[in-house]
Parts: sequence; structure tokens; C-alpha cells
Amino acid sequence: MSVDAVELDVSAVGPNHSGPSPGGTSGRRPRPQRAYTAEEDALTDIAKQAESKLAQRRQARAEARKIRMLELEKVQKEADEKMDIEYKIQQEEKKIQLKEPLSSRQKWHHRRTSLQVPMGTSSNMRMSMLTKQAEMVVAAGTGGSGSRPSSRRGSNESIEHDLLKGSAISEEVHVAPQRGGIDPRELEPLKDAVADLEEKYKKSMMTNAQLDNEKSTLVYEVDCLKDVLADQEEHMMELSREARDKHRDLESKKRESVGLKREVEILREMVEQRDQLISEHGLLLVGEEKDGDSSKPVQAKVGTIVVVSPEAAELLEMVGDGALDVRLKKFVEERKELLEQIRKLKIDLEESKERAENAERRRANPITINGPDLDAVDVQREATKQVGEYKFKLQKAEQDITNLGGQVVRLEGQVRRYKTSADVAEKNEEDLKLEKRKMSRELRVLREKIEEMETSNTHLQKRLDKFIKRKPEH
Repeated sequence: MSVDAVELDVSAVGPNHSGPSPGGTSGRRPRPQRAYTAEEDALTDIAKQAESKLAQRRQARAEARKIRMLELEKVQKEADEKMDIEYKIQQEEKKIQLKEPLSSRQKWHHRRTSLQVPMGTSSNMRMSMLTKQAEMVVAAGTGGSGSRPSSRRGSNESIEHDLLKGSAISEEVHVAPQRGGIDPRELEPLKDAVADLEEKYKKSMMTNAQLDNEKSTLVYEVDCLKDVLADQEEHMMELSREARDKHRDLESKKRESVGLKREVEILREMVEQRDQLISEHGLLLVGEEKDGDSSKPVQAKVGTIVVVSPEAAELLEMVGDGALDVRLKKFVEERKELLEQIRKLKIDLEESKERAENAERRRANPITINGPDLDAVDVQREATKQVGEYKFKLQKAEQDITNLGGQVVRLEGQVRRYKTSADVAEKNEEDLKLEKRKMSRELRVLREKIEEMETSNTHLQKRLDKFIKRKPEH
């Protein structure tokens, strides 16, 4: 998996996610989505893990870069030491050859001929060594300046030509005294030419070493730029994802703002129509009054304002301050009390009328001494009748009380059953919510994995294309 795909470990929104549909019914407020702290904690943990992974990857990349630089410095140092050793050996050989007298050279030549060693072996060896060194110079120049092969090729060929020329001159210097007839003073220009060629060789070796150093520096800079480019790509992808999220939130807020504006316009028109109707019919608005505590905001409720006539408004004001429901309850209670008083007064009036009629009847009829008292009989009959009615009412009231007790027991049982079913429903609701959260979390993880795989696939495809394009060049 590519390192560039680490940024997708934080993504919490899938590619198929969309905001609220703009084609909803006008005037309907969208339902507020409920936020769960557990999901927020999970998202925070995922973000922290992703950041830690990214920091670890960057630290590992920095360590690998440091190790690579140390290896390059070590290789360069070994190459410089090797070149210094070779150069010292060559200088020592040259000093020995220059300090060696001519007679010893002739003796050495005589010894070589006496041993039947072919002439020119040392010069051939020196020439082969110089040829190898020239090949090394040419190879180093070709490898160190790959970006400028045409400009370096001529200089390498000239260096190789000078080295071969110097080897030929040195061979003449060694062979000429053996042939005889040449003054050693005539060999001084040849020695100077050999010294010049050696100086050129030294300068070319130093130039190649500098070019190798420049090459390693440029390679390191290219690696650093690649790492910076990868970091910039990761940062750019993070910024693009954040921009997409911000744009999605902005679009949803715009749609919500348009819906709220439309709803406000509709409500304003309704208020204007209401005020117009109230003014036309000469009515008044009566609603709930706010409490004295102004620190707590009062939430508006539906149906708290009522349109009434001025007379009804005056009556409501006579009741006193308070909510409209409270004032209406006071009216109902007063009405019940008045009706109860009227009923009692009617009963008293009937009783007083009956007593007055009985008194008039007794005054009108003479009292019989021996006969039965008809008024007493009527009173007794009336009392018996009332007692029977009261007994019937008492039985009926007891029966009603019994029925009400049974209804209370039955209602209590229903309440217990409803409460049990409500508890079960709440428990099921909590379980469903937990399952929904779990499923949404799994869905989010799967979407993140899909996005991560798509991004890694895209990066791998880009690298493969770069590799395919780079392969024909090699």
C-alpha cells in the first residue's frame, strides 16, 4: 500500500453521501439530526490514529533518507580514499623513476636482457596502467555527467589521447637511453611533457571526483524533492477533501436557509391576513403573558393566542393575570359553583313552597278530634317517599362506587401493561439504535477502505505509467 494513501484513514464521509434533498415540500422544516457522542469519540480516535501513523511514516522516511545519505557519503569517502592511494602510489613510482640514475637503468636493462625478458615490458605495463586509468576517467566522466554526454565526450577523448601520448613519451624516455646516441639533456622536454600530462591527469581525476560529488548531491536533492512532492500531494489531497466537506456543508446550509426564508415569508403573510381579519371584525388578541423571570427564554407554543371579542377580553381581564388556560379554568369552576348554588336554592325554594302549602292547607281545613289527621298522614307519606328515594340514591351511589372501583383496578392493570410494553419498546429502541450505530460505523469503515484502495490504486497506476514511460529511455 502506498504511503500517499495514509490521509484517507481520517475520512468519515463516503463518496455517495449527499445533503438533504432540495425538492422537499415548501414550508416543512428539516428534522434536526441527532449527534451521538460515541460516534464523535470514535471519529476522534480514528483521526488521532491516522495522524500518529502519518507521523510514524514521515519519521521512518526521514530515517531512511538519513541512512541513504550516510551510505552515499561512505561510498564517496571510500572512492576518494582509493583515488588518493592510487595517486600516491603513482607519485612514488614517478619519484623513484626520476631519482634512479641512468647507469642503474642500463644495468637494469642489461639484467632484463640477460634474463631474456622482452624489451618494453615495463613501458607496456605502464601504458596498460595508464590506459586503464584513462578508461576509468572516461567511465567516471560518462557516469557522473549523464545529463551532458555530448559536452563531456570530447574532453574525455582528449584526456585519453593525452594519457596515451604521455605513455608513449614515457616509453621513449625509457627506451631512448638504451638505444644510445641521445643526450639526457634532450630528454628534459619529454620529462616536462610527461609532468604536464600527469598534472592534467590529476586535474581530470579531481574534476571527476567533483562531478561525482555533484552527482550524489543532485541525487540526494532529487530524493528530497520527491519526498517533498509526496508530502505536498498528501497535503493537497487533505485540503481537497476538507474543501469537498466544506462545500457540501455550505450547500446544505444554503438549502436550509432557502427553506427557512420561504417559511418566514409564508408565516409573515399569515400574520398579515390574521391582523387584517382582526381589524375588520373588531376583535382582540388574548394570549399567555410572560413570567416575571426574564432570564429564562420562553418558548412559544402552538395555540396560545386566541381571538376574542372586546367584551370577552374585558371578562378575561377581570379574572386576573395568568395563562389563558388558567383563566378559563377559573371561569369553569365559578360556573360550576354557581350552578350548584342555583340547584340548592331551587331545592330550598321547593321545600319552602311545600311547607307554605301545607301550612295553608292546615289553616283552611278544621282539625277533627276523633278522625285521622290527614296532614300528618300526608307528611308521613311524603317522608316515607323521600326516605325511599334517598335509599335508592344511596344504593345507586354505592353501585357506582363499586363500578368505579372495578374500573380503577382495570385501568391500573392496563397502566401496568402499558408501562411494561413501553419499557420493552424503549429497550428495543436502544438496541436498534446501538445496532444502527454499529452498522453505520461499519459502513463508514468500509467506505474509507474503498476510498483508500481507490487512492492507492490510482497512485500505483500513476507510478506504473511513469515507470513505463521511463523504461524506453533507458
